Amino acid sequence: MTLRIRYPLKYDATDVSGNGLDGTPTDVSFGVVDGRSAGSFNGTSSKSVTTQNITSTAFSISLWFYCSTIVASANDPLFAKWNAGANKRSWILALNNNGTGNVMFCVSGSGYNYMYKTSANSVFTAATWHHLVATYDAGTYAAYIDGVSVGLSTSTSSGTVTAAPHSNDADARLGSTKHESGSERFGAVSLKDVRVYDEVLPTWKIKALYNGGRGSEECEPWQRLVQRTVQPTIRHLVGV
Repeated sequence: MTLRIRYPLKYDATDVSGNGLDGTPTDVSFGVVDGRSAGSFNGTSSKSVTTQNITSTAFSISLWFYCSTIVASANDPLFAKWNAGANKRSWILALNNNGTGNVMFCVSGSGYNYMYKTSANSVFTAATWHHLVATYDAGTYAAYIDGVSVGLSTSTSSGTVTAAPHSNDADARLGSTKHESGSERFGAVSLKDVRVYDEVLPTWKIKALYNGGRGSEECEPWQRLVQRTVQPTIRHLVGV
């Protein structure tokens, strides 16, 4: 599996994937939230900005999020590269999109055509950590909350999208989106361990990420079986 980005967000916005895609945080508070080290975004000015593109027609975004409260139709951005005013739309993953407790995932392959996919309401609750995975495979979308699939349906579309996210020079942002006019939208959320993979994660990997990687998350199930330690049987020789 190709890990493209990983932001632990424990102390800063360093990318530990080895690809050097470090973020530049503004007004992000790093500390412990409900027992976990995370970056907290205040909903009014917090963001972490980098320049990057996802060039694969199949990719996955994995992250942990915590909302102290759920605000209906807040449209809280989690991770996005989306500048609608300049037709530099690429992808956006957000919460509470014209609803309450829902997930929204959108990809644009051209910068202007796009397809919004939204889950039902109440797929997550406030004041607890949740693991979210969103996958895209040439026009096929899926989302998982805490290792369980949640259905996505098309809420808005300006055309069919099957390509990789549009490559452009717009910012890729955690906790924020920006319009060409200069206006910004911010999410009131805490984030940790944000990852992007250049492929669709299989369900066993999604469950392993949710469960904290028990059983060696970075290998196939058959490899985990091989890694188990076989305890030798000790036999006592009689009459020796």
